[in-house]
Amino acid sequence: MNYTKESTLDEYINALLNQNGAVFVPAHRQNYDMQAWCKERNLTCKPIENNTGVIVKHTLNNPTEWPLFVIADGSNLVYRAFHAMVKQDLRSFMGTPTGAVYAFKQMINVTIKDLKPDAMLIVFDGKGPTFRHDMYPRYKADRKSPADLKSQWEHVFMWVKAMGIAIHVADAVEADDVIASLVYRFEGSCQMLILSNDKDLQQVITDDTNLYDTKAKTKITPEKVMEKYGIPPRQISDYLALMGDTTDNIPGAKGVGDKISANLLKEYHSAYGVVRNVGKIENRSIRLKVNQAVDDILLSYELTKLRHDLFVADNREAEAALHEFRIVERDVKTLKTLYKMLDFKEDF
Repeated sequence: MNYTKESTLDEYINALLNQNGAVFVPAHRQNYDMQAWCKERNLTCKPIENNTGVIVKHTLNNPTEWPLFVIADGSNLVYRAFHAMVKQDLRSFMGTPTGAVYAFKQMINVTIKDLKPDAMLIVFDGKGPTFRHDMYPRYKADRKSPADLKSQWEHVFMWVKAMGIAIHVADAVEADDVIASLVYRFEGSCQMLILSNDKDLQQVITDDTNLYDTKAKTKITPEKVMEKYGIPPRQISDYLALMGDTTDNIPGAKGVGDKISANLLKEYHSAYGVVRNVGKIENRSIRLKVNQAVDDILLSYELTKLRHDLFVADNREAEAALHEFRIVERDVKTLKTLYKMLDFKEDF
């Protein structure tokens, strides 16, 4: 079927879906409520950066029947595990620190027991500077790995592999970007739960992809993001670009806090929209702060926006691609050796 500028939205999308399996719909061709429009037609609609358009795909089946894919932000969980066990100062008989390994394995074991995932992947930050460090050398410059944690990473990786859980780590690549790419790859074909409390990852939350708090055992949904920040998940990167983030050394606009950022996004929709319309901001003080920080805001957006273009799974149908992330048989021999080395009681 051929389509023209005069073709209806249905004709435009159906023609390209039949050819390519996915369609980029630019903003000027969209229905006023693309999410609702797609839902009525059993399609999946995913906005892309800068709100310049959406990607439309077929929804495979009833979401309640979709497989559950659990993706763990391994680096985030290990740091949380380490700090949770600092006071206990857990060590092996040889004096090796083991608290982070112990707490991490407990988190993962309990999660598997509670959620019973059909597929699971644990993603870790890779070694070396990323493209964000190239853009802004101060990015995460103040983060230092505690000495007692450095010696535990090897044992964490050993445990994950021995448990038969898929693992992903690549030099110069952050776990958040891998996770965002996985969400983009599998959106509309499975339910996804991301084990992390990293606010950067809240930008990938949808109705079918939630963050999961392993401690509280609760999901972070689009509604909870809206309730907490006053904005939908897709604006989280814009929100952080405006207000900055001292944890990651994201500069943002000095003096522009959370409420001001949320209000600006309600009015102008994105960080770029705020910058383009800075002269229209009624409050003089806020207008001056934004105007003085235009370069920092634009830089901050590039730092906070997660990539979704990494190759993290092959191009087979989603169900077949997910198969590579299934939990396989445990390596009991390696687990016994590791637990003996760390003075852990066997729980496998």
